[in-house]
Amino acid sequence: MDRTMGWVMISLKEMGSERKSRARIGRLDGRLHVGRLDYSAGGVGRNICEALGKLGRSSHFISAVGDDQQGRILTRNIPKESSKFIKVFPGRHSAQCIVVLDKNGNCSFLMGDMSIHKLITPEVIEQHENIIKKSPLIVLDGNISEAGMDKALEMAHTHKIPVHENSRCGSP
Repeated sequence: MDRTMGWVMISLKEMGSERKSRARIGRLDGRLHVGRLDYSAGGVGRNICEALGKLGRSSHFISAVGDDQQGRILTRNIPKESSKFIKVFPGRHSAQCIVVLDKNGNCSFLMGDMSIHKLITPEVIEQHENIIKKSPLIVLDGNISEAGMDKALEMAHTHKIPVHENSRCGSP
């Protein structure tokens, strides 16, 4: 079987955008802390897709976003070929994460809305079996549902495709 089609990323949180805030934080007692906000398209899976595109390699990003501004920004920030397997869910919010950094650039805390993760089901993954079975590698995000991960691993086993699983500390 020809496995030159491109890598497959099955990911959810990886579509999450990041709002980074650099602020001098004293007490967390409800007061406003002056700082600078930056908005960026982020997430490991999205970053991998972008990097592979810059290297001239194809990838296919199986994920979910809401029909919101963040979803549109995120899908525009990866190669067009990679984004065609991203499912847009009307009325839902794209995954987002607020990262508060200290004065040294280290993470103080995170807050995120990852509820869209539940929408990547085994059925959604099955819809893409034709593209998955031609892939030389599957990169799995550790944030997808257990049932979704089981389905992706089952397909990888059936089609003898190696899997790289990307767990992240603090994942729900």
